[in-house]
Amino acid sequence: MTYLRRNLGQFVLQATLVVLGILTFAPVVVLLMLSVKDVFQFNVAPMGLTFPMHWENYTLAWKFMSGPLLNNILIAVAATSASLAMASITAFIFARFRFPGREVLFFSLVILLFIPNTVLLVPTYQMIIRAGIQNTIWALIFPYCAQQALAIVVMRTFFEELPAEMFDAAAVDGVLALRQAGSTLKPFLYGLALDRQWLTAASLIDDSPVALTAENGVYVPQNYDRHFRGWVSARTALASS
Repeated sequence: MTYLRRNLGQFVLQATLVVLGILTFAPVVVLLMLSVKDVFQFNVAPMGLTFPMHWENYTLAWKFMSGPLLNNILIAVAATSASLAMASITAFIFARFRFPGREVLFFSLVILLFIPNTVLLVPTYQMIIRAGIQNTIWALIFPYCAQQALAIVVMRTFFEELPAEMFDAAAVDGVLALRQAGSTLKPFLYGLALDRQWLTAASLIDDSPVALTAENGVYVPQNYDRHFRGWVSARTALASS
């Protein structure tokens, strides 16, 4: 009895979570059951489990949904990647550089979070028409790319929480400011690779010139001192990053 009284609150909490879990997943279960019914089965037992199950419904649905679904994936990947890339650069500047009007500009971005998207609908459409990209996929990608205010606020907080000593050490080592964001995060990538056992401290990494063929030409990565050292251990690469 004493044990029950002592843990009564925990039991009530767990029971509440179970009930909420059932209420959350019940519509999903009903939706899955409805997806394998034909019209006759739906009319006879719309909420119950019926046999045989018509898995061909998914094949028919894919014929109608494949195009829009692939378009949504393309738009989401392109817009998210571009938005995060630009927002990370802006957030890094707001977090690590001091310049006149910095806080005013930052809070101007914060104010954009309070503007409803419906207010921006007509101006955005007018800009799309002036750019001549209406009825194209770019008319969907570009507006999403421009919605960076929330990402900038979140990433600025992330960069500000990074130890200042890391950036000071990078400056002492001669890292250019334009490369500090990537150079400072590089040790974390090594740490992730070591943690997942993709690399060990003794793993050898080939530090040699390489020319990568890109869409706009040939990309030739360079070290800071423009020198290559051949095969080096992961610990050496980490210590030099």
